[in-house]
This record gives sequence, structure tokens and C-alpha cells, in this order.
Amino acid sequence: DVWGEHVFQAGTLESKAYTIAGELCTFEFRAGGDESWAATALGETTGAATFPCPWAIVSKHDMFIVGGKIGVTWMPWTNEQRYRNAEKVEEFLSSQPAGLS
Repeated sequence: DVWGEHVFQAGTLESKAYTIAGELCTFEFRAGGDESWAATALGETTGAATFPCPWAIVSKHDMFIVGGKIGVTWMPWTNEQRYRNAEKVEEFLSSQPAGLS
């Protein structure tokens, strides 16, 4: 599970303090401000009005929660959910008149 491995590695880095150039440093990982670019690079789309985040099930109703965490506040999308959503998109596109989809 790639997602689980990334969460584990980030958690390992966040749980320790490091000395860098004589200064005590800690790390905190947060989703980048440009999720749209990152999602595009991963083949995702974030233009959805209801669920704008590609990383977790964040809706327009709870996207303003400050300090929320993926895996706690919002659950990551499963591959099964991604496949079901992709099938719905394909169904919708195939229902459109030729040249529109």
C-alpha cells in the first residue's frame, strides 16, 4: 500500500527532532497549496465542485476544517471508489452527443 508507506514515512520524520547546522528542527507535512498541479501530475482531476481534493474524501461541506488530517478527519479515497467514479464519468461521457464528450 503506497499511501500507507508514505504516511508511515512522514510520521517517522514528524516524530523526531533533528539538528541541522546547529539548529534543532522538526518537520510537519501538509498538503501543498497547489493541489491542482500535483493532482494533474498524478493523472487526477480536481475540478470537482463537491469533492475538490484528490487525496481524501474532503467535501465542500467540511473543507474549511483547520488542522484536519487525512486518515483522521478525512479518509483517503480507496481504489474501488476511484474505479466506480471513473466508470460513472465514462457512462456520462458516452451519454453525450457526439463531439461534446
